Amino acid sequence: MKSTSTDKKSSEALPSTGSKSNSDSTDVTRFEVYDEQTQKLIAERVAAVQEIIKDGDYEKALDKLIDILAEYKDDQVTNALTGALLLSYQQYDMAEDVLYHAVRLSNWTDVNAAVNLGTTLRLRGDSDLALKVTTKAYVIGTNSTDPTGVLSLQLGDLYYNTSQYIKAREWYLSAAIKMNNSDDVWLKASTLLFPDEHKDLKIAENVLLEGVSRNRNSSELIFYLGYVMYSTDRSDAAITFFQQAVRLNNKNLEALSALAIAFHTKKDYNTAFQYYNAYVKINSKNAPVLANFAVLLSDMNRIADAEQVLSLAYDLDAHDPIVLRIMKQLGAVPSTSTSPSN
Repeated sequence: MKSTSTDKKSSEALPSTGSKSNSDSTDVTRFEVYDEQTQKLIAERVAAVQEIIKDGDYEKALDKLIDILAEYKDDQVTNALTGALLLSYQQYDMAEDVLYHAVRLSNWTDVNAAVNLGTTLRLRGDSDLALKVTTKAYVIGTNSTDPTGVLSLQLGDLYYNTSQYIKAREWYLSAAIKMNNSDDVWLKASTLLFPDEHKDLKIAENVLLEGVSRNRNSSELIFYLGYVMYSTDRSDAAITFFQQAVRLNNKNLEALSALAIAFHTKKDYNTAFQYYNAYVKINSKNAPVLANFAVLLSDMNRIADAEQVLSLAYDLDAHDPIVLRIMKQLGAVPSTSTSPSN
């Protein structure tokens, strides 16, 4: 957040909540306990702030929250919400203080506040402390169960960001099983999104098979399972998965492109053409796909169409290495582009 009156008010009006995050410290601070009537009053004021947030006026909301904290510095919900807003404004020092207070007020059971605190610490460059804080929330706050999976996901991200890929994979898998229908988390657990030297296709296959068994309608997971099959020389099985991915989502561009390449490799040019054509009808702006389409057209002896499609690819990205390689391969010279006939 740029320097504004809200910044100044934040730094001056936020009450002192004690020391910064330290997962090794013992929480012995006595917090003020509010009576039922006061809690109701605070809840009403926080509810009004949440309506302001829904309207998109975040600075006004932050001002209101700071006013509440000035009177009731030990209200857990207000601290958690204030910290989340400060984090969104990249005010990491203030966010850390308020979020740490929110987490302690909840006795480490507010997992969302704990995740936000861990994120704040990571963004401040202290990944080690972020790991300690998130682990403490996992052990103390959830009794090492983490029913929603959000802390496991956070731990996976933290280990990934510190290049501890085996631990990252294990925590991602724990999160995926708990979240179940989150394709992105299953993909993280598969290692397919890891740096090439840390990908493991056998692990990927096992993880994706588990993910697909739990999410049978996930076009994305089924596509990536096909990708693993194709990468391990099982093209027929891969095609089956790619086709299932398209049946579930006929706009799955990755699956359409993979099918076009697979059938082109098998020299089933007409089927490959159908899949390239289906792809281009959805997205005609992907230069590498168009370049590969041009190779197919050339193999079909549709030279004029191949030149037109390759010229279109060149117009879209004259520096793409795949486009340049295929232009050299086909001996093509850029010309005015039009779409190929069906």
